[in-house]
This record gives sequence, C-alpha cells and structure tokens, in this order.
Amino acid sequence: MTIDSKSKEENTENHPKPGLKWHLVLLNSDEDNKMDCKNLWNISCKEQFLKRLFKLFDLNGDGEIQMKEFVAVLDRLECASVDTKWYFWIQEIFDVDSQDDRNITFEQFRKTLHLKESFFAKRFYAIFDTNGDSSINMKELVSGLTMLVQGTERETLKFLFDVYDIDGNGELNMNEVRTILECCVEESDINFDAAQIEDLVDVLKSLKCF
Repeated sequence: MTIDSKSKEENTENHPKPGLKWHLVLLNSDEDNKMDCKNLWNISCKEQFLKRLFKLFDLNGDGEIQMKEFVAVLDRLECASVDTKWYFWIQEIFDVDSQDDRNITFEQFRKTLHLKESFFAKRFYAIFDTNGDSSINMKELVSGLTMLVQGTERETLKFLFDVYDIDGNGELNMNEVRTILECCVEESDINFDAAQIEDLVDVLKSLKCF
C-alpha cells in the first residue's frame, strides 16, 4: 500500500506507531521498575490500560483491530531495537502490508531486490529465512537487511559465503563455483559461453581458490 508523505505525517500524529518505550507509556512506569505476572495482570484489567492498548493496536483508528494490525504491532515490538525510520522504510519498500500475515513471499523478495536469476533470489531468501519455515517474517527481513547494510566486513563476507555454499558444508567445491559463475553471467547479462565459464573455473582451480 502506497501512502504519500503528508498522509504518513497525519497518520503518525493521530495514531503514533509503537516506539522503543511503548510499554513505559502504557504502564505509566519508568525503565527501572519491574513487575511480576500478578502485577501485570492487575494492570491489564484496568480500563485505562485496555483503552490505551487498543489504541496502540488500532493503527488506522477505525475503532477495530484487524489481524494485520495486530501482527504489525507485534512485528514492531520484536524489532524494538531497530531504528524506527529504517524499520518503516523496509516495511513500505517490501509492501509488507499486502499480505494478511505480513510474511514476505518469494516473489515480493525477488522483485524488491531486483534479482533476475532465481539462484541468487532463492539463496538470499533461504538465508534470510532463519527459522526454516519457508517464509520470511518482518523480524527476519529487518535482521537480514540490517546485517547487509550495517554489518561488519566479516559479517558481509560470511553472508556471501553462505550464499555460495549451496550444500552448506562450510566449503566451496568446483561444482558450486561453476554454478555461481553461470548464475553471475545470467544475472549480469555478460556474454560468456559455457567454454569460457569452464576456463574461469580452471583458472580459479589452478590458483587453488577451492
């Protein structure tokens, strides 16, 4: 769903998105206070608490909470340490709200990252899917993109190695390197034939790169 900047500002003013300290507002507390299960239950039974909690989940302010809104707030809480602008930019650019469960489909992922060759799209998608359920939730998406954009050089290299390590054994073999080169050629539209790709494999092999 596309919203212009003015609409975003109005929506933010009327219905603030949950920030890092949402719970302090709801509980009228501070960071040093603690509570056990009984205290939390007592507070949650109060009408004022329920009204404020309802408003937090009712993102569009229509007086009802859709499942998509409920999941959206839970997503934000799971990514509480992530910068708010960065989080909502990811949410918008991947059109997360287009799915009722807010999970990112393979096609959404591939098209948003402009990946033409299915090999790289599938490998990226599989690595982002850290819990192995064949889908990417908001927490996995934010975590993966944050690592790629803000991660250390070592973390980035580890990610790329995992992309190329098709069988996941921690090593690159000749067949994996050949597959990588073939896919790189297709992705970039470089005009290499099979013989030239094989020559590249032989060169890398002679250099003992794998």
